[in-house]
Amino acid sequence: MKKYSITLINGFILGISTMLFIGAKSQPKSLGDIVVNSISVIDENDKLKAIIDTDDDDNGVLKMFNKIGSTVISGASIRTSNSAGKEMLFIGSEYAGYGGSVAIKNSKGNDIAYIGINTQFDNGMIATRNSEGTMETYIGSSAAYNGGVIQTLNSKGREVVHIGSDKPTEDGKVILFDENGGSGWTLKGRRWFYTITHPKKFNEN
Repeated sequence: MKKYSITLINGFILGISTMLFIGAKSQPKSLGDIVVNSISVIDENDKLKAIIDTDDDDNGVLKMFNKIGSTVISGASIRTSNSAGKEMLFIGSEYAGYGGSVAIKNSKGNDIAYIGINTQFDNGMIATRNSEGTMETYIGSSAAYNGGVIQTLNSKGREVVHIGSDKPTEDGKVILFDENGGSGWTLKGRRWFYTITHPKKFNEN
């Protein structure tokens, strides 16, 4: 009787296994359409690692988290933040629709580097700033000169070096300024041409 019962149980288990196997094989490979409001991914310690959701503007959002910060892909942009929640990097389209840009921030949250659009001319530009957010270098276009320019500024935010083209000749031109922005030395691309001036300081009479 015992042997018969064991045989019956084994046969029952085998039958169930066969049906499950056949059923699994007959299932379609695609799950079809899945509709949810959001998806959250957690690790083995129940810590949140990723979210697929929508933002207030109804843009699709993917948020990913790790020990050093987070990354958010939303609409037409990618943003990264440090562990304190401060944004460190932006890659995407400008809010006003001017074009694409890359903005880098330091640990204080100040912009220190920018590659994107000069909205005044709709041309490309590169700008760098010091740790406090004061402009130090600009590469791009200028309203006062034809073509591209390279400008460096001192800690006061005043231009001290200008490399670009002269107007209207479009010859190459280099200008050095004093600490207060006064022109002190100019060199143009035309041969044997240069000027030297000695501007007064603002505190001189």
